[in-house]
Amino acid sequence: MVLYLNILTVILLALVAGLLLLLYFQMRTWRAANREAPLLAEKLTEAMMSSRKGLQDLKNELIARGPELNNLISEGNKLRTELQFLLQRGAQMASQLEAREDRLTDDLPTLKLSPAAQAVVERVAVANGQAATLVSGTSKDAGKPGDPLEELLANLQTPVADAAKKPASKRKRVGPITQAELDLQQSLQRGLV
Repeated sequence: MVLYLNILTVILLALVAGLLLLLYFQMRTWRAANREAPLLAEKLTEAMMSSRKGLQDLKNELIARGPELNNLISEGNKLRTELQFLLQRGAQMASQLEAREDRLTDDLPTLKLSPAAQAVVERVAVANGQAATLVSGTSKDAGKPGDPLEELLANLQTPVADAAKKPASKRKRVGPITQAELDLQQSLQRGLV
């Protein structure tokens, strides 16, 4: 039994020695950390002072800019309210205008022209159609007698042709020829050649 007690004592002493060795290494680490602690505390104090100064500057700036910001926010709210009101009024006016337009288009009488005016409108429409086909070069009726556009062109060209054939003694020009008249005559000559 003594043998067992001796073995148990040796095991317990080895265990205590291991714990003491572990405690020694821990104490070394704590001492190194304890030496660095004042430096860390000083850095922490500097950081806290800097953050307090920054917070105080921010607080002072907010106090200084606070009224301006409040004014801007209140003006923005007023403008937003006015804009909402204008949008609502605009939508109401648009719907009213659409309703009035619908009523006006429904209530308008049909336009009736006199027979003479209707004939003039039809002749102008025909002349416009023939002029369009002349410009595109696909006219089959070009040059027919009684064509109003051809008659108009012939009447415009007559003074130019007469001036080239006859001496100027018969016809005297009152004013100078303008550049617009010259351009028109040249374009007509190019169109007929």
